[in-house]
Amino acid sequence: MGAWGPGPFDNDDAMDLLLAYEERGTDALREVLAQPDDRQGDGFIDADLGGRLIALGEIVAACHGHPMRGGPSDFPMGADPERFKVQMAAHASDVRAEPALLAGARGAVNGLLANPKVSELAGLWQEGQQLDAFARTIADLEARLAKAAAS
Repeated sequence: MGAWGPGPFDNDDAMDLLLAYEERGTDALREVLAQPDDRQGDGFIDADLGGRLIALGEIVAACHGHPMRGGPSDFPMGADPERFKVQMAAHASDVRAEPALLAGARGAVNGLLANPKVSELAGLWQEGQQLDAFARTIADLEARLAKAAAS
C-alpha cells in the first residue's frame, strides 16, 4: 500500500515528482505536462496523474511566491515547512523563467480534478466523504496559480 493523505504531497506519485524536481529541476515538471491527461482515452484522470498534477501546481505556485499556507502536516510527508522552502528555492528561478510551466500548471489544475465523474482522486475523496474539503484544496491552489499569473 502506498502513501495516502490529504496533503498535496501525501501520496507516492506526488512525492516522486517532488524528489524528481529536487534532482532534475524543470525537466521533471515538463515531463508531467507532456503526459496525456487521459491515458485510457475515456476522459478520466487517473489518481496517479491527478496527484502529480496537484504536486506540479504546488511546486509552480511556490516558485512564483504563492506557496501553500497550511501547517506542518500539509507539507511533504509532514516535513518541516522550512525544508519545503529550501526544496522550492533550488530551481525557483528556472521555473519562473519558463512561462509555459505556469500556463501548463494553470491548465492542469482546474475544477475537473475535483469532479468525481472525471477524476479518480475526487472519486476516492467522495467515497471517504471528504470531497468538499478536496474541492476547497483544488480551488485554493487554482487561486494561488491565478495570483502567480497576475504578478
